[in-house]
Amino acid sequence: MAPCGCGGRNRLEEAVPGTRRPASISPYPSRPGASGSASSGPPGSTTGRSRRSSSADRVASVREHVRNARDTGSSLVLTGPCAGTNFPVERGSPPETRYRVIVLGTRAGAAPTASARSACSGERGFTLVEMLIGLTLVLLLMSSVSLLVIEGSRLNRSTQMAIAAQATARNCSSVIVQTLRTAGWDPLGVGIPSVLPDPDPTDDVEQIEVFADLDEDGSTVSEGERVTIRHSGDRLEWRRSADPDAPFETLGVNITNDSDGDGTSEPMFVLNPPSNPETITVTITARSPSPDPRTGRYERYTVSTEVVLRNSL
Repeated sequence: MAPCGCGGRNRLEEAVPGTRRPASISPYPSRPGASGSASSGPPGSTTGRSRRSSSADRVASVREHVRNARDTGSSLVLTGPCAGTNFPVERGSPPETRYRVIVLGTRAGAAPTASARSACSGERGFTLVEMLIGLTLVLLLMSSVSLLVIEGSRLNRSTQMAIAAQATARNCSSVIVQTLRTAGWDPLGVGIPSVLPDPDPTDDVEQIEVFADLDEDGSTVSEGERVTIRHSGDRLEWRRSADPDAPFETLGVNITNDSDGDGTSEPMFVLNPPSNPETITVTITARSPSPDPRTGRYERYTVSTEVVLRNSL
């Protein structure tokens, strides 16, 4: 029987300080050779005198180490294929018992333990506790990564909504300001008005009409010479025709003009002075289409521009 399942090729090393590492031993018992010297190996072995003497010396050396081991609970450690296997030497045990402990990894007269056989056969694995600890660590790591991904997605969406609201407000403001800068253009001096304020400031629709003789024919009936801009609900619209029945075109949506979120819209056009304005302050507040996923509130962006009318220059 090969000791510890290692094929008899293990080396034994005593874990007691000051002892020398024993050489490899043969698991087979010594028997007298043809010349009277001891030899080791399976029956029928044809090793020479020098190899038999060397094997006998190694066995004797190991036995001497076992015999001299201190009875203080020290241990012997296998090296080679069984590296890392530690077998304790019990106090007061006779040398023969210690030898069996070293070679077989068990007490004298008992079969090798499963742990000794698995350790010497090179088997490795994890205990249930180790697997549970590892699984817990993996779950914690995955939870942390998931939270980071979710928070990053929310932050990205919030940033996109803020950018969209800012772009909408700026685009609408640019179009309206450019139209107001042409107000009052009257190259023939026929008395074309600049703007016409909201005829009914008390209703829910705020509007302003802009006049300009762009084709220099003395009238404002051509396309784009009479522009009506109105804010109705959350939409900003305009009509670039003198026909009152012509449909309005949408300039922007989610234009609430509610910068503080109290549900009351601020004026979009402020004329100064109201009767014969010289300047017009245009204030546009755009809102994100949906609430911010982090705060639950809408993102708002306000653009305010003061335009000096041409007839005041």
